[in-house]
Amino acid sequence: MRQFALTLLILLLLIGCGSPEVTPLPPTDAPATSAPAATDEPEPTDEPEPTDEPEPTAEPEPTDEPEPTAEPEPTDEPEPTAEPTEEAAAEDTTSGMLDSDNQFSDDALGFSMTLPADWSSESMMGLFTIFVSSTEFLEADDLSDGAAGILIVAPSEEEMSLEDMLNEQGDIPEDANILSGPEAVTVGGRDAVRIVTQYEEDGTEAYTDIYAIQGEGAVYVLTFITPAEYSAEYAPLFDAMVATIEIGEADLDAIGGGLFDDFAPSSDEAVDGGALTLNSTVDADISSPVAYSVDVVAGESYLLAVIADADTVLTLSSSDGTEISSVDEGLSGEPEGILYTADADDTLTVTVAPFFGGDSAVVAFYSATTTTESTLAIDVTADSVPVVAVAALEGADPVITVTDADGNEVMRVDDASSGGGETLILTGVDEGSYSAEITSFGSGDETYTAAVVYVDAAFGAAYTPPSEFSVDTLPATSEPIEFNTVVTSGAEEVGYTFTVAEETAYVVLANSADDIVLTLFDADGAPVSEVDDKASDASEVLMIDMPAGDYTLVVTEFFGSSPEFALAIYALDDAVSEMSTSFSVEEGGALPAIVAIPDENGDPILTIFDADGNEVDSIDDGFSGEAEVLLASDLPTGDYTAEVTFFGSDGEITLAVIMVDAELVSAE
Repeated sequence: MRQFALTLLILLLLIGCGSPEVTPLPPTDAPATSAPAATDEPEPTDEPEPTDEPEPTAEPEPTDEPEPTAEPEPTDEPEPTAEPTEEAAAEDTTSGMLDSDNQFSDDALGFSMTLPADWSSESMMGLFTIFVSSTEFLEADDLSDGAAGILIVAPSEEEMSLEDMLNEQGDIPEDANILSGPEAVTVGGRDAVRIVTQYEEDGTEAYTDIYAIQGEGAVYVLTFITPAEYSAEYAPLFDAMVATIEIGEADLDAIGGGLFDDFAPSSDEAVDGGALTLNSTVDADISSPVAYSVDVVAGESYLLAVIADADTVLTLSSSDGTEISSVDEGLSGEPEGILYTADADDTLTVTVAPFFGGDSAVVAFYSATTTTESTLAIDVTADSVPVVAVAALEGADPVITVTDADGNEVMRVDDASSGGGETLILTGVDEGSYSAEITSFGSGDETYTAAVVYVDAAFGAAYTPPSEFSVDTLPATSEPIEFNTVVTSGAEEVGYTFTVAEETAYVVLANSADDIVLTLFDADGAPVSEVDDKASDASEVLMIDMPAGDYTLVVTEFFGSSPEFALAIYALDDAVSEMSTSFSVEEGGALPAIVAIPDENGDPILTIFDADGNEVDSIDDGFSGEAEVLLASDLPTGDYTAEVTFFGSDGEITLAVIMVDAELVSAE
């Protein structure tokens, strides 16, 4: 999904969901059920005189009127046809758009929906599921011809109704054109609320169709999005998909590997934390919400920020309880900040609330000197920590990029969705001079209010800068791995050590039912390469084209659990930079793994043809820059050709056929 759309939709998860307090739609008037009109029966005026009436057993002449009492038997009378319901009508007119064989179904989510034939889906441990018409639409920097949907499942909150969630928490811009709703509807036999909007996003009019559906202890938020100019084409398709939805009971313990175990956006009143002192930080216990008072002066600007061991919501309210700003742009361990200029002298309330269960946080309250310049100078010293803050601007999506004195990028943040601010804490860099460039995501060219605020070192110490790699340190145990040999996961995490020869490229093939991450470390113990292209039940492929030397490969699971996997490392001795290659399958021999590794721009489609030119298998699981691997375990003996085509624009390709042990294939 494009960044703005994905961020917008994931925010629906992060704000929580509610149980329905909606009024069902009024029932449709019942269709007429009376018998056919009297005009359908023979006219009584043509009835013969009683004295001329034929004997009951006599067959009437063709021109004679039938017996007046011989009304049609009820079984012969046409049954009254009920008017189709709205859902049935939608299904009747659009069912041909869907492919009954292309159904998304997830038992843990308790959700199923039928998709069009050319749509694909991907679920991230149930936290969110993406449905997309094409990878081109998914990866486009601007909205293009196509459509996508995102399904988010989260626990219910009794305090918030479905309609409240859509109206107040749907992250819909204030200037959005509400095409319909919010209205109470029924989806899959469940209470739901629907709203359809249209608004400008990065210069393009976006059309969204959003449903909040009440399940058993969980709320399903399903959002469809397409450019407004294509809404006439895709809106009926959205209706068709919604008409096929079936909802059971979500297993919240299974979603996200137990992510919701500590889910407790507390409804308790906030604990009084007292008054914050200007230009200082304070340690906070956030096992429950905590509220602080702050004194502000009209015309002065301030930074309010928090770093916590949990995903937190930072809210600023006036003395009369009116909410001024509320942010929840980051995840656990990421900063939340509000850059605020007071319009009157007041005593405000700052509330820090954990979205997921947390324990500790550091809260900062500092004066700020704001600017509308797009480039800000930063001095890094040992005495303080620079915080770059950008105030929220309706309809704009700011990006902060920090470069050193030589122009090298050292840090970049773009966590917020459109209309949100950004906060960057510059730590983990050498002392010296740096610059922060404030730009807009997409085509926007906005004027932002920003500031560089130097805070206490304790605030920076609570923050761990984001890493390019999911794993930064080697495990305590390591063992050598031989090339062309399959190894399987053990009871403890280990690093697999090997030596790269001169001018030789290698590929790591790994199969797992879990969502595994492959990280490569150099001889100094520093991570140098990583791949996590696929979700669970898929193959990960790591291309190793490194200088000669010693390396260590580490396999982890995306959500931190202990994965089960099989992997092997192979030298790409016979790899080609061609669009096709031939191979043979021999009875009782090793099995072929066909690997297509593109450059950063290519999205390969890998297809296998037999000797007669018949297609026997294909795969297109990845996006641009992601490798495809096809483990051909079911091919009969014979000669085959592997061919690569590209989805969208072409790119460079490395194509190899590796004969692998059956143990690696059986782990798929």
